[in-house]
Amino acid sequence: MDSKRDGIFRLLDYGLAMSLGGAVTLFAVILVPDGWSRFMGMVLGMLLGMAVLLGVLLLVQLISTPFEVAMPGMIIVMIMGMVGGMSTTFEDDNWASLVTIGLSVGFLVQLIFHLYDRYLHGEVAIVEALSRPGK
Repeated sequence: MDSKRDGIFRLLDYGLAMSLGGAVTLFAVILVPDGWSRFMGMVLGMLLGMAVLLGVLLLVQLISTPFEVAMPGMIIVMIMGMVGGMSTTFEDDNWASLVTIGLSVGFLVQLIFHLYDRYLHGEVAIVEALSRPGK
C-alpha cells in the first residue's frame, strides 16, 4: 500500500468537500435575490448547489472516481445551498461566517463518510482499488 498516494487522495477528498461547502454557500448568497421568500431562496440555493456539484463531478472524473465526491457532495451542497439561499432573506447576513460554516460542514460530512466507509470495509487503499478495476 502506497500511503503517500493514499494521503494525497484523502487530502483531495477533504479539500474538495470543503471547497464545495464554501463555494456553494457563497454562490447562493450572491445569486439568490434579496426580496424572495425563505422557501424560494432555499429551493434556488439547493438547485444552484446541485449545478455546482454537476460541474465539479465532470472535472473530478478525469483524475479520480466521481463516486467518492458525489455521495458526500450531494449532502454538502443541499445543506449549504439551502442555508445560503435562506440567509439572503435575513437582515444581518454575514457571508464570511456562512462560508466558514460551509467549509466546516464540508469537512464534517466528508469525515463522517470516511469513518463510515472505514467501519464498513476497513481501510481501503485507494491506489490498489483504482489499479484493479475488474475486482
